Amino acid sequence: MRCIDDLDITSAQGKLMLNVLSAISEFERDLLGERIKSGVAHARCKGTKSGKAIGPSFNQIERVKLLLHDFINTRNCSCIRHKQDNRDENKE
Repeated sequence: MRCIDDLDITSAQGKLMLNVLSAISEFERDLLGERIKSGVAHARCKGTKSGKAIGPSFNQIERVKLLLHDFINTRNCSCIRHKQDNRDENKE
């Protein structure tokens, strides 16, 4: 942005240049907004879903909880069995 650093906005030419640059900037921003709206409309016509992803359902959460609970219980049981086997081996 070297051009803006040397711009004297107190003179008539500087004010004109500043207004031209700001108008071009606003024009580009509006074009970008139009392109985004057009792209979203096109995606909707094709059936593409957009937006925030939907999280897991209540049933999915409960199933994960049950699986995790079963995994922890199975792991604890196998650890207990392993410790008992080691104790039995040490007694012999």
